[in-house]
Amino acid sequence: ALDTATANTVWDANAASGGPLGAGLSLFALRTNQTEDLGGNTLTLGNGTDPGGLILNDGGSISNGFIDFGASEAVVYAGGAGTAAINTGILGSNGFTKFGDGRLEFGPTGGAPTFNLDTFAGKINVNQGTLGFAANDVFDWDFFKLEPRALDVNVEFDGTLDVGGTSQRIGTLT
Repeated sequence: ALDTATANTVWDANAASGGPLGAGLSLFALRTNQTEDLGGNTLTLGNGTDPGGLILNDGGSISNGFIDFGASEAVVYAGGAGTAAINTGILGSNGFTKFGDGRLEFGPTGGAPTFNLDTFAGKINVNQGTLGFAANDVFDWDFFKLEPRALDVNVEFDGTLDVGGTSQRIGTLT
């Protein structure tokens, strides 16, 4: 099970099975082609210096909790068949980069925005493949002003940003 991994390792969850993550866990990177349930807990990825990795192959997904990249850049690979999904809140201070030829979607998180600007900083980069949305206002919601806030997004030559009928507020789009 995911909660048997040791701190600061690359965990290959493809061969593992089990229920939701029982307690907060710290890894250098996580690779999966299945659905990982965080059980409402926080999964920390990265060591604060080097990029923290999340590899979602063949429609792998992660849900029900938070992913905290801390000071590490969030680097997420999506590839293979199927749509990879992140249905959790994402915390961190050094941006988010999506690469790989597959589709990655940010989906519903159970009420909180995927990227909360009080707990996430940096640009969203789409280097390859497609970054899509399965929920409205993924980037943030300002509860004091009752309106969405924006993050800057950079889309490279091999990347695609697909809002697909959802409502998103984006700062600068390059």
